[in-house]
Amino acid sequence: MRTIYTTEHISVDGVRVLGIDRLSPKMRAWVASNRRRLLATVTLPERVTAQMLARFDDKPVRQAFFMIRKRCYFLDFFFPERMTAVEIDGSVHKLKKAHDRRRDADFRSIGIRTIRIKNNDVMDGKLYDKLFKRLIGKEQETKYMNIIYENNQGRKEEGRAHIHHADD
Repeated sequence: MRTIYTTEHISVDGVRVLGIDRLSPKMRAWVASNRRRLLATVTLPERVTAQMLARFDDKPVRQAFFMIRKRCYFLDFFFPERMTAVEIDGSVHKLKKAHDRRRDADFRSIGIRTIRIKNNDVMDGKLYDKLFKRLIGKEQETKYMNIIYENNQGRKEEGRAHIHHADD
């Protein structure tokens, strides 16, 4: 049975999930230090996404830590109930495609789906198309469309009339 370490309380079939309290004191200090640094140095697209997600019923965990196959990862946003990670990718990710593929595969191996959103898509008001349609269910779509509209008031290209469904 494979073992992972995480800051989150999740259950994965066939995987032993242990808290970071089972790591060495030095490793726990490293995790805490890096998590604090990541939370203190968020990018503008991460901040925009966090503000939007804060209005939803499902609150994501910011910078959740996971150690999978002895590789350490922090997730920009993690929804434990949905077993879904959301990563906001800046331009540096163009150079890290192999790393991102391995990372996504590691998370898939423990049942966590990764949704990757480019910084430009966040800043161009494409969160709805790139994230929310994939994250939320149809029954909640109208509620979230109204939140998107409220956040985009004054930005003509993103008004309620311009939000379309994938099946249109």
